[in-house]
Amino acid sequence: MTRIISYLLFSLLSFDNIAQEVSIDHIITLIPQEHYESVVRSYQNVGFTVKSGRPHENGLLNKHIKFSDNSALELMTLNSKPSDQISRAYSELMTNAERAVYVALRINSAKDISKALTSGGIDNSIVENKLWNYVTFQEKTALSTIFLIEMKTKVEDAAYVTNHENKATGISEVFIYSESRLSNLLGQLGLPKKVKSYPDFGECTVYSTSNGDLVLLKGDEYSTSRIARVIVINKEGVPVFRRDYR
Repeated sequence: MTRIISYLLFSLLSFDNIAQEVSIDHIITLIPQEHYESVVRSYQNVGFTVKSGRPHENGLLNKHIKFSDNSALELMTLNSKPSDQISRAYSELMTNAERAVYVALRINSAKDISKALTSGGIDNSIVENKLWNYVTFQEKTALSTIFLIEMKTKVEDAAYVTNHENKATGISEVFIYSESRLSNLLGQLGLPKKVKSYPDFGECTVYSTSNGDLVLLKGDEYSTSRIARVIVINKEGVPVFRRDYR
């Protein structure tokens, strides 16, 4: 009976259509200020084109590595004292080394997905501004590594931005230590699921977006989630970069 009710709920909310439009938008890595320029150079030294960002009034500074499949790595630091809730939250996440802290999944409609997730028992909040809408989840929980983003305007970058010397075209896999609540979220988004074995991690549950996979590693049922690894590929599907995070 439960399976039938779930199927009807997904059908009514058009989750099949929404799932086809869920993709990896970007991954935010947080870097201590004293190491920021050297870490940025390390990406450039392995063949990535890095697009300069800008200092933000709240103390954040970012640079971007963008790919032709519309995914990206965002390299973030704090270059001055945090002055608002967002920058203070990043400050609390800062460690003494580069750390991937968020995976942003691109969606088509924040309001529709927020309503659907609420109906499915997943608490969430919507943050709106002129450029995008976010769907966010409670901090310091199994869902806090993920947020959903609806773009209101299309950003047009110059061709060189996604042209990398190492021929990278996109993020293929993001490995996340987590537990059942994150799996439930990705399932409610309608993402296809499979089981795959990895030499380093054993058997894992994998959820596929339209441009890359989210690989769930077995984590502590009572801890927050943590991004462990990101893999970037070229157009032939061959890995050109792997970064492991502590």
